[in-house]
Amino acid sequence: MPVEIYKGLYVGPGKIPLYDINIDIIISLDCGAKPYGRRDIENICLDIEDFDVEPISRIGEALENIDMSLASGKKVYLHCRAGCGRTGTVAIAYLIGKGYSLDEAYNLFINMRGCGPEDERQMIFLEIFYEAVNKYGFKETVELLKRSKSLEDFIVKLG
Repeated sequence: MPVEIYKGLYVGPGKIPLYDINIDIIISLDCGAKPYGRRDIENICLDIEDFDVEPISRIGEALENIDMSLASGKKVYLHCRAGCGRTGTVAIAYLIGKGYSLDEAYNLFINMRGCGPEDERQMIFLEIFYEAVNKYGFKETVELLKRSKSLEDFIVKLG
């Protein structure tokens, strides 16, 4: 079931009904596992490889969409297939952008979902993202992500 990980940001698995939550936007990290609900829900499809972070630019797009949507008072449902690895990676990155430490964000997600990032590259990304946000700020780091071709390219862009 969906859980509210941050004010207005819900996370969970795909292919579930969303009639009971007043969601405005669905961000799908696995576009083949879309939840279903009211017809007026906006859907944003940003496929990310399972057990990975590629294409990394889509993580930047997801973070930007979450931030803009929440800032305008909309409720967002973020999911992949199981709602663990890819969803956890993006949700934890968002929490980091909102001032959580990596450990705080990771533990919050794990405690609320019972699962989380499952791959070494996802954890490497989160560590690098945390350092980048602390050095450059959230918005600048998201812009760098959106312009990056891969995790390795993101690391190079960070200098």
